Amino acid sequence: MENNQRIGWKSIDKLLHHIFGEDENRAISYLRSLYLNPTIKPPVLLLWSRDQCTGKTSFLHLLKAMFDDDMRIICDEQLRSRFNGIWAGKRIVGLDECFIDHAGQLKDALTSPTIQIENKGKEPKEIANRSSWVICTNDAESVRKIAPYAEFWSVKTKPIPPEERDPHMHEHIQAELPAFLEHLIEID
Repeated sequence: MENNQRIGWKSIDKLLHHIFGEDENRAISYLRSLYLNPTIKPPVLLLWSRDQCTGKTSFLHLLKAMFDDDMRIICDEQLRSRFNGIWAGKRIVGLDECFIDHAGQLKDALTSPTIQIENKGKEPKEIANRSSWVICTNDAESVRKIAPYAEFWSVKTKPIPPEERDPHMHEHIQAELPAFLEHLIEID
């Protein structure tokens, strides 16, 4: 696809190109599948690097903009909590800056066909586990701990050069989102 077709979402394009490089079209297909086929669970997307400022969290914010209340960004503590109502049952769960100390809990969240949803003061209930996961980590050991449990698409990210960092990335994502979503819908 030519860059002039992406003019309406150039910041999103720049982010996707930085993170996924030559696999950018695969990333766009992945996002299209998430957006248009909610019953299909794609591979767990694992974005990892020991480096900071790689775009991992910005990618999670793109997903949050796309899916709004049907996406949650959580941390390890929220994954470990028995009160999982904040994220269980969401279409997309983004685990940010994770250090997988409790691989068993993550394995269950990734692979079980059902999940117990529990909120404080309410009876737990079992629901279908329909969540797709995006895991962002700086801990390379986490990658090895969770790799045997599910199908993964693993992407090692690299730092964004300081002169290319956009302090207004989140605002640009919001502004460009309609054009990007229109593009996802119109892809042949």
